Amino acid sequence: MVSAREPCAALLEANPNDVDGLAIDGLIKFTTGYVEEAEVVFRRLIEIRPGNPEDHFNLARVLTRRERVDEAIKEFDEALRIRPDNLRPVEGKAQVLVIADRKDEAKALLKDHISKGDDLPSFGLILGTIAEQAGEYSEAVDIIERYAGSSKADAPTNRQLFLLLGRALEKLERYDDAFRAFRRGNAYGAMPYDREGFMDRVERTKRIFSRKNMKSMPKSGIDSELPVFVTSMPRSGSTLVERVIDAHSQAKGVGEIIVMHRVALESPNTLKTQRPYPDCIETATRKGLQTLGRQYLDEAEKLADGADRIVDKTLETWQHVGLVQMALPNARVINVRRHPMDTCLSCYMAALNPTVHTFAATLEDLAYHYRAYDTLCKHWAEAANIDYMEIRYEDFVDDQERWTHDIIDFCGLPWEDGCLEHHKRKSGLVMTLSYDQVRRPVYKSALARWKRYEKHLGPLQSLIGDLVKEYDA
Repeated sequence: MVSAREPCAALLEANPNDVDGLAIDGLIKFTTGYVEEAEVVFRRLIEIRPGNPEDHFNLARVLTRRERVDEAIKEFDEALRIRPDNLRPVEGKAQVLVIADRKDEAKALLKDHISKGDDLPSFGLILGTIAEQAGEYSEAVDIIERYAGSSKADAPTNRQLFLLLGRALEKLERYDDAFRAFRRGNAYGAMPYDREGFMDRVERTKRIFSRKNMKSMPKSGIDSELPVFVTSMPRSGSTLVERVIDAHSQAKGVGEIIVMHRVALESPNTLKTQRPYPDCIETATRKGLQTLGRQYLDEAEKLADGADRIVDKTLETWQHVGLVQMALPNARVINVRRHPMDTCLSCYMAALNPTVHTFAATLEDLAYHYRAYDTLCKHWAEAANIDYMEIRYEDFVDDQERWTHDIIDFCGLPWEDGCLEHHKRKSGLVMTLSYDQVRRPVYKSALARWKRYEKHLGPLQSLIGDLVKEYDA
């Protein structure tokens, strides 16, 4: 999608009202995190060509990302009114209702369409999710098994169906059946993971951002303390930490906004150099770093709504701590760790996007990616000269009060008792796989989850066994 940016820009320069160019431009902005600009584009499209259901559908997706539930539902309804035979808006509306904790409405909507003969495998996925989250695990299994493996389901939907089936079977303590479902789900849509290429980038990052280099390299003059970056491997507790801080009256969680990741990957263009990232940062001037930091803050400040701190939980930030130090020297970074086996297994069980998280489809790739993460985070802990904090998920669960105090203090904020009851706070949607968990108090049921599947995890243990011993020590 990003590769279409330049030809799209040229098309719109020649004709600003070209509807195909605008549609592509809107999707590029949406997928790369420029959601406010994407909203402007899709609203303009609706003015130029009224009555196009796809424009309303895409606007609804943008509004969902911006946590404007009622407006999103209105646009999904309009897309369906224009073209009643297209059921994607029904799916989109139901998904928004589930994330907004309006599950009864979602269930009624889907059952109404199913009763009329309108059915999609994605409807079964949503209904199965509702049942699983309600603790109706046998019902969830029955629903999902009616759809999973269907030729009518595309690969991403089948992937999610089997992974959800595995999670429901786990709750019924059918662990062998659950693991078979996880394995089958991960076979759908799996993408190749470049182990050597990714580790090479990690090693280059360590070399460019060595302790010696970071002491001598220039820094931007930006003194903003607005961003608190919460980073981790997926499924490691980053959303929990975000919500703890978000419960503070002077802070706001903004989710996975991917802005710093985008700033990093686009930095060669910004700095006008042929050197790729991260190598280009080695020769960056104070002015260039100021530009990179300002690019981030220009986006972040729009989301702050007057808060003294925003919590950016973009997971990939662990790859860019050195850049954060150079471009935003007064920012804070919290890295959330979880037991290596639980982290990898939870990624394997979760419906992560295989085109983004290419490492999550096999236990072997997960082990290599976790090792890369571990290697670089150990480097930051030793070499970075920035406010950098590591939290172990297990420690937080064991002593929530102590760690909540430490987190709020680290953020430079005064203590507020409400931070201990973050799950009660109604501060907006959680647009991650953890949206249901964060509405509950901290729980310990996910600790040592991997031991239920130990006989299936030999490849994982053999590749990260040393890191497991180190973590357990």
